[in-house]
Amino acid sequence: MNKFGFVVLQYNNHLDTIECVESLLKQTTSEFMIVVVDNCSTTNAFEIIEKKYREQRAVAVIRTNRNLGFSKGNNVGIAVAREKGAADIAVINNDTVIHDRQFIEKYYQLERSDTYIISPRIISAIDGNDQNPFMVTNHFIKNKQMAIRLALIGLVKYFFILLGTKEFWEKRNVGRDYTLGLAVRELKSETDDYMFHGAAFILTEKFNQQFDKIPDLTFMYEEETLLYIVLRQLGLQYVYTPKLVIHHKEQASTTATYANKRKKLIFGYREDCKARMQVLKVSFYLNDQQYLSKLLKSKQTKTKKAETELWGLEND
Repeated sequence: MNKFGFVVLQYNNHLDTIECVESLLKQTTSEFMIVVVDNCSTTNAFEIIEKKYREQRAVAVIRTNRNLGFSKGNNVGIAVAREKGAADIAVINNDTVIHDRQFIEKYYQLERSDTYIISPRIISAIDGNDQNPFMVTNHFIKNKQMAIRLALIGLVKYFFILLGTKEFWEKRNVGRDYTLGLAVRELKSETDDYMFHGAAFILTEKFNQQFDKIPDLTFMYEEETLLYIVLRQLGLQYVYTPKLVIHHKEQASTTATYANKRKKLIFGYREDCKARMQVLKVSFYLNDQQYLSKLLKSKQTKTKKAETELWGLEND
């Protein structure tokens, strides 16, 4: 069996990270590694995690020298996992938990030869609802017109938040089933039009043989939209499977960033607006395969020591 890797990104909220890592360490196979990326926390979260797992050979702890955001922070972890021999890499939020101790074994039982990304069933730890697959069709960007609409909606929402308006548009999302009842069956991008949730997805060996990162144009938000665009336009198959299950607590990183509700709202909608603008930019290159391929390839595949500090897995 090839070595399996987990990349767990944290910012301040170390308690979630510990719960996540502890669940991963219960896997029945020993052929796996965990790379925890501390995204330049402003608390002592890094010191707590580094001290707790200092003697755990399966865990590497990284600290970035600045907050790189979601995708770039995860790309640092992906690079380290690749350098340390991981063939398949699960990118999961630190506010997720895997209760299934045979998660890795079940993954290797799946047919993966023609698949670049596999996404698991994601169940909310708050209300028990399914969050994957993500069937919000106005995020299925297929042309510039759809990207313009997405960007304009983001601008309008951000404007209302700055004015102090309550999120009246969220009322229609209460109790909404984002999966349209599809969470219990397997989906393939070749035959099904869907997006996968960014809280957890697995870069297969096939992906890692050809590419070395996920698109990192945004600080946070719209990662799923960008992956959807790139994978579909390049004809790279991704698969959703209910056979792999992860539980998700939701929104831990933005809560850790701002305890004040209004500041959190402004920060969140500002970043969402900026992310939608990046999606708009990419929409101008939908037929440019060279440009889209570059979004999955870094200029330098080795992690820069000047940007990160690494503890653990040193001698593996």
